[in-house]
Amino acid sequence: SAPRRPIVGRRLMRIQRLGLTRFGKFTDFALDFGPQPSAGPDLHIVYGPNEAGKSTIYAGLLDLFFGIPRMSTFNFKHAPATMQLDGVIETDGEEISLTRIKRQKNDLLDADGQPVGIDPFAVAFGSLDRDAYQAMFSLNEASLSEGGKGLIAAKGDFGRILYGASAGLSGFSETLE
Repeated sequence: SAPRRPIVGRRLMRIQRLGLTRFGKFTDFALDFGPQPSAGPDLHIVYGPNEAGKSTIYAGLLDLFFGIPRMSTFNFKHAPATMQLDGVIETDGEEISLTRIKRQKNDLLDADGQPVGIDPFAVAFGSLDRDAYQAMFSLNEASLSEGGKGLIAAKGDFGRILYGASAGLSGFSETLE
């Protein structure tokens, strides 16, 4: 059977394009993942040498989803008031173009530059905030290393999740404690 997109919150969501228009060291940079393939896997891995911008791209993705923080550290090339990210997402078969700018409110704009009425990220993620998203869906060297240590000790969120999933005993580490 064909692979299924993950369900996040109440809606399916797939990133088709991530643009770092004015963010960190990037100006008018975009990663285009293309439309969803009709068959086969739909997995993309971003890799590159140190200082290539992988962490900045990751931070840009989180800021597109959850908003650019008031005290962002990615404003060293572009003035805070000009920071901008954009993206194209596919959700429930619909393609949506969005732009995120640095503002305290009305910071997510539609294709016409107007504030969106309903934030599709908030709908997709439900009550999941930035920290929970990172803990559940973000893997990097630090989280993998920490998770491995937690897995060995059957401690920590990552260790508990993996241990419980592999053993079918989701509450076992609490019992051990």
